[in-house]
This record gives sequence, C-alpha cells and structure tokens, in this order.
Amino acid sequence: MNPAATAVPAAIHCGGPGLGRSACAMVFVTAGSWSDPPGRSGLAHLWEHAFFAGSGRHRTARDFAAAASALGHTFNGHTAAEYTYFYLSGPADTLDRAMDLLLTCYTAPRWDDGEMAIQRRAIDNELRVFGDDRQRRVRQLATEALHGTGPFALSPLGRTAEIASLTGSDVAAFAREHAGPGRLAVLVDSPAHDSRLDDVIARHFAPARSRPTTGPAPAGYGPLTHLALELAGRTAVVALAVPGVSYRLTTREMYAMRLFHSILGGIPGSRVGTRLRDELGLAYQARTVLEPHAATGALITLFTCAPERVTEAVCAVTRILDEALDAPVSAAELARAVAMNRGIHARDRETPTARCLVRGREILRRGALPPEEEQFALWGDIGADEVLTTARRVLLPWQTRCAVVGPPGTHQPLTEAPELPGAWKLVG
Repeated sequence: MNPAATAVPAAIHCGGPGLGRSACAMVFVTAGSWSDPPGRSGLAHLWEHAFFAGSGRHRTARDFAAAASALGHTFNGHTAAEYTYFYLSGPADTLDRAMDLLLTCYTAPRWDDGEMAIQRRAIDNELRVFGDDRQRRVRQLATEALHGTGPFALSPLGRTAEIASLTGSDVAAFAREHAGPGRLAVLVDSPAHDSRLDDVIARHFAPARSRPTTGPAPAGYGPLTHLALELAGRTAVVALAVPGVSYRLTTREMYAMRLFHSILGGIPGSRVGTRLRDELGLAYQARTVLEPHAATGALITLFTCAPERVTEAVCAVTRILDEALDAPVSAAELARAVAMNRGIHARDRETPTARCLVRGREILRRGALPPEEEQFALWGDIGADEVLTTARRVLLPWQTRCAVVGPPGTHQPLTEAPELPGAWKLVG
C-alpha cells in the first residue's frame, strides 16, 4: 500500500514484510494540549486518560485492560502540545481484534463519571511527580519563556485546580470539537498486510480522503523574558533556549540542525559537555535538545550545577554557542554526528510502536510520507558548510531565554549578565 495515497482514516502501514511477529495499531490525533479551551487546562490530558476507561461493551478501564491482555496486547497513550496518540501493541495474529478494541474507544466511549474521578486522581498524582522533577520543571519554564503567559505556555499535563472541575461532558465535547475524524490518522505496523484491518476500520468510520487537519499553535514567540523558580536544594537546573528551530524548516534543513545540535551538545564528547564537565568542572552533565513545533521552537541547552556557579556556567554556554556559529565544523565532528544520528534514526524505528509514532509525527509535520531509504540516506548528504550555514540562518541567539530552578536567589546574579538582556520573572 502506498502510504501517501492512502485514505484517512484508512490504515497507513508503517512496516514491511519480515519485521517479526509483533504488531502495533495506533490512533494518532492532531489535537493536544494546545487545543485545550481557556480555563480548562488539562482537558486533552484527561481525554487521553479516559480514552481506555470504558467503551462499547467494556464498561470500565479494568474491563478494557482485561480484554486487551487476553489478546496479548499492551496499551498506552500520550498527550503532547500538538498531538495525542493511543496504541495497542502485541502479537500480529490478534491485531485485528486489538484494533477493534482501540477504535471502539474512539467511536463508542462511555465517559462514566466514576471512571472520570479515577482518572482525575491519577492525573493529580502524575502532577505531583512532575512537581518534584526539576528537569521537567525547567523544560516547562523554557517553554513558558518562549511562548509567554498564554495557553501555549502551559504544560500538557494541565493545572490541578482546572482538571478537578472537568467532567465526562467536558471530555465528550473536546473529543467532538477538537479530535474528530478530520484530525485522525490510523497507523498500522505488522509483518504482513492484513485486509481484516481495513474491514475493522470500515466498520468504525466512513471513508475520508483528506490528510488530518492541524490544531492551534503559536505563530511567534512571546516577549523576551527569563524565568526563575525557587526550590530548596543543593543544585540549580538551567535551560538556555535559543529560538528559531521549527517545522517551517524543510526536511533537509531540519536534518542539518539535528547535526548541529549533535555537535554542540547532543552526543557524547560534544562541545558543551566537554567544556562544562571536563574543562571547567561546572556540571556533571550538560546537553542540548531540539524542541521544534509548527512555527516556533528552540535549541535548548540543559545542565545542572552548583547554585553559586550558575552565572559562570551560563556565560560559558553562550560563548560555546557563539564559537559554534563562528568556527567551521571539523570533518571528525561531522562524521561522529552523522554516525550518531544514523544510529538514533535506526533505534527510533526498531519496534512497531516506534515506527507508527515516527509516521504519525511525519503526517502532522509534513503531510507526505517520504521513503524510508531516502530519509536515512539524507544524513550522509549534508556537508559541514551546510550545517553551519543553516544554523547561522535559523538560530536567533540574541533572543535566548533562560530558565532556572534552584535555591532562593540563584538567578539574581544573572539579572546583571549582559549575555541575557530582557526582564526576569520569579514564578510560583
């Protein structure tokens, strides 16, 4: 089957023959937390939790879990800013029945009040875990620094007080208004094409031929602001977010930026890690991540250090970035970055679930599904000059945002640092 020509939500097949005996069916929806209505933060997240909490003849989450496990399948879901996905994964010979279970959750949910209460409590406990995780807190602060104080700055997990008031009727309205079939792709990865899967989909959906439409997303960045959260402890966790990376870039430009990120701080022996850990002794670990969205995003440097050395570490990172945008990329650095990204590329496609998720994101970002061989070959087709030229054109270092989670007063010296123009805000 040609994925690019497949009707949506007819199954998009992500695998190929001879890939083993396991399989995955995934519902990928182009609606996430950025689709939450005002004052109802966490609604998409509650929908994700409630998705498996009773549907069709399976009245409760326990009933559904028993039915899925009887087929040998595990299941899960995830809420991101721009999308939500749900999947079952297990033996290929029961995939048709597993897919029927999965799609019944979408087409015939129960939204039982008792089950909703259970899921709200589960999310409350999840938020407690998030609150104690400094790395996740600083990543979320970096998102807020990039996007301002509006809905695009909120965590996909939601806010406890707003989630507490959400009901099954709210979840039903979200599913109807923001996550309808026009936002849906059904993805399948199995050792061989199984026509029974298309029959299952036909029982649940009328045919539709358009690609999934996308939900709301920020068109630009918020005011230049740095954020600090004061928490007692012996360390400070810092994020420096350099705007510019988004899916407005072409696939080739995104590959070039992934190579630049790898050289800067994304792989062992990278510039940031070597300088901060080995040469300056400022941090145990330091790394970079790419966090692109539809029209916004950033290259983010993350590190943990002693609170009294935060300013020294931040200044060191800004110098490393300046040098990286000024000095050529060496042949050895590029070769290692290409090799590592080829390895990551292969690892991210090792399992049926992983291949479905990669394809779902490609549908969201690009619409088309390029051949896998073409995608893999692109890593070796980008030279050092192209990596540097792309990074210089894309990144906006003068718009860098800083987020700090640490003991009281940790961020105070940074308010005077010339490397970080802009206002500082202390968050609760």
